[in-house]
Amino acid sequence: MAELLQALADRGDIAQDPMGAWRATARVNWSILPARIEGVLDERIGRLDQDLRDTLRVASVEGERFTAEIVAHLRNVDERGLVLRLSEEVGKNNT
Repeated sequence: MAELLQALADRGDIAQDPMGAWRATARVNWSILPARIEGVLDERIGRLDQDLRDTLRVASVEGERFTAEIVAHLRNVDERGLVLRLSEEVGKNNT
């Protein structure tokens, strides 16, 4: 459900009003909502660049929570740089 709401917010279909409550915007098109959560995830993953999708694919083997050190080692990239990149991406999606 959180992924569905995040996707709606990312597309501008819902927005917070001055009181902080979430409301549907005038541009929402209820007929094009993803039918299933997998659709929402596919949509969000599809917006990532190829490098981040590859990182996500490697991290998914470890599970919902993963260790950046292991993923960086497997991808042969700098751990600190990977953590920074992932943090920036999460920050973009939580603003």
